[in-house]
Amino acid sequence: MTSNSVPPNSSKSQLRRCFDYIIGDPHASDDPKEFSLRRKQMIILIISLSGFPGPLANMIYFPGSLSIAKEFNTTITTVNGTFSSYMIFMGLGPLFVSVFSDQYGRKRLFLLTTFIGFAASIICAFSTHIAMLIVFRALQAAGTCACMSLGPAVIADTIPIEQRGRAYGFFNVGPMLGPAIGPALGGAMCQYLGWRSTLYFIAILELVLFSLVAIFLPETLRKSDKKNTFVKSFKTMLQMLRDPICITITLYVTVNFACHFLIASSPKSVSTLTELIHDVYGLNEWLVGMVYLSLGVGIVLGSMASGILSDYALRALNTKSIPERRLRATLPSAIGIPLGCLLYGWCTQFGVALYAAVIGLVIYGFFQMVVPVPATIYLVDIHQKQSATAAGVLNCIRSWGSAVTSVLASDLMHAQGIGIFSTTISATSILNVGLAILCIIYGQRWRESRHPSDERQEEMDEIWKSEKEQQAF
Repeated sequence: MTSNSVPPNSSKSQLRRCFDYIIGDPHASDDPKEFSLRRKQMIILIISLSGFPGPLANMIYFPGSLSIAKEFNTTITTVNGTFSSYMIFMGLGPLFVSVFSDQYGRKRLFLLTTFIGFAASIICAFSTHIAMLIVFRALQAAGTCACMSLGPAVIADTIPIEQRGRAYGFFNVGPMLGPAIGPALGGAMCQYLGWRSTLYFIAILELVLFSLVAIFLPETLRKSDKKNTFVKSFKTMLQMLRDPICITITLYVTVNFACHFLIASSPKSVSTLTELIHDVYGLNEWLVGMVYLSLGVGIVLGSMASGILSDYALRALNTKSIPERRLRATLPSAIGIPLGCLLYGWCTQFGVALYAAVIGLVIYGFFQMVVPVPATIYLVDIHQKQSATAAGVLNCIRSWGSAVTSVLASDLMHAQGIGIFSTTISATSILNVGLAILCIIYGQRWRESRHPSDERQEEMDEIWKSEKEQQAF
């Protein structure tokens, strides 16, 4: 062998390292929390983008409902089944993905579910009858929405406790943008390219995200042993359903999302809102879309601001790490949600001050995000080793709750009138804050009663002491 020759095993080892990086290695020896700031920012950007297609896919082809019914010679009620199946698996899919990710790693599940979302979107676009579309819309949801449980887990893997709120706030912008821009984008695509173009668009998004995840997203889970105990993981998931903290926080976020979906984040509520704005103020379709977009502005700003506020609330006293402090950031929602909702509802009821109704939607969207961001991170904080499972349980129940209430949106609003309807939502939101107060007061006691040795608290205290650099994320 000459001095310039390459050992045969050298190229094989390079290929092996490349393959391990692409699929991810949860048994790697490095610490994801020690990644550079730039790398962490790249990770947050990728998982935020990965969360964009799921909620978007539920809304983007809604404007084409009439075309779908006509093409398949069926009723609008049957077409609504495609949205129902999507919402059901939007909660169920991430729940099981979260359990697998706690075993096999985050990146592998990102790759798998993104590919499933891509394939299902293509099949939906080629659907030849409505039953086929309903079935594969469910599969599409299971693939495109997996990030709702994987995203918070990646943040828990890489971001220090006192900075997670801000990171989650930026991550949450991606999933929340989907419902905000979906109807407007879908309306244009359905009008000029046909309803199938919206599904091709989602497929292209998923393919791009698959490439980004494979190339730029590192594996963030770290496991010290190679045993995969699925029975234990599912037992942990079932235990969370009996945990008073998990029950209280999940109910809190579910009621919050249900109220949000009643106003403007489901196909039926969007249809009701746009119809209402058009009838009351006489706006054309483009201006109605701009009014609806104002809600998205509030959601984006609220998501980022609430994450920063929750981090501040957690470290305000700068002493022992007490996760329940983070929930104090949700308390302003008791004022903000009713203020925005009542302003929008009663201005619309009497057909006055369009600008005030728009401001109301911005305020409403902003304070709606003040609840789920701190609450989700709190749940992840107290389940350090099962962060994906905790996020999956929360996402599943809130998705199902939102699916049920969104079906009632139009009937309730027409029965009560938008003024009384918004007042009912406001009152519900005020009462709902009581669940957060319960966890603030009794959360630590509940944790200690279930874990007398309080291993989770000891782990968080140790991390808290070692992460005092307060590096700006």
